[in-house]
Amino acid sequence: MAFWSSSPVPESPTVALSDWCVYQIHAGTQHLVGRNDDDNDYGHVSSAIESVNYPPLHAHSRSGRISELRTPGGLHPDASYTWYQWCLLNRVSWYVDVSSEYLCGARHDDA
Repeated sequence: MAFWSSSPVPESPTVALSDWCVYQIHAGTQHLVGRNDDDNDYGHVSSAIESVNYPPLHAHSRSGRISELRTPGGLHPDASYTWYQWCLLNRVSWYVDVSSEYLCGARHDDA
């Protein structure tokens, strides 16, 4: 399976994610991981989440991209693979799933 960078933000300022979750890594940043509905269902990992808006559920990342969060839950195999490769590339030593904070609205505008 191949692994590549996302298109530049000016070319693709938004992404629609399904089967998503949020992981907090050892550095304290939180990242969206999911299936990109707009790009052949390939996996996607966001840069660090900066803010979240409800409703609808949108996350703004450090890169400037806006993620429209659709169906949460369980990682798609491509998203899982992408996350694994991203972790290797970025030397992530540990991470924890914090998705529930986003589902219940606890992270409103203060991610």
